[in-house]
Amino acid sequence: MTEKYPWKKEYDIGIEEINNQHKKMLAIINRLYNESEKPDISKEFISSIITELEEYADYHFSTEEYNFMKYDYKGAKQHILIHRQFKRKISMFKEEFERNNNILNELIDFTKNWLIHHILHEDMKYAPYLKSDNNSENS
Repeated sequence: MTEKYPWKKEYDIGIEEINNQHKKMLAIINRLYNESEKPDISKEFISSIITELEEYADYHFSTEEYNFMKYDYKGAKQHILIHRQFKRKISMFKEEFERNNNILNELIDFTKNWLIHHILHEDMKYAPYLKSDNNSENS
């Protein structure tokens, strides 16, 4: 499968578990992109990928948020708010798609741009804190 949006070294936050989850989310976005390029695209299949993205985002966010609480990350409240906004936006896309509106390109662009921005600008803020001496598991 072609990766329209490959993992780049600059996305590495230095925490393997989180990096692997980010890679999985990028893989879901790439699958969504690849399906959107097919002429015989299945609405049910696209819907299932959107659901997978929602569910995996929940899983990933819960991992991050658990670590925020565990290590008393001071920026947790704002970061969690950003997670909630993402979830609301994906729910809106899903509803629009189920109404037969062609939002795939917009959804793909949004999720890819959001994930990359989130990693580079939000996750990089907590990475040094979680990798500090407080968290020897990830150092």
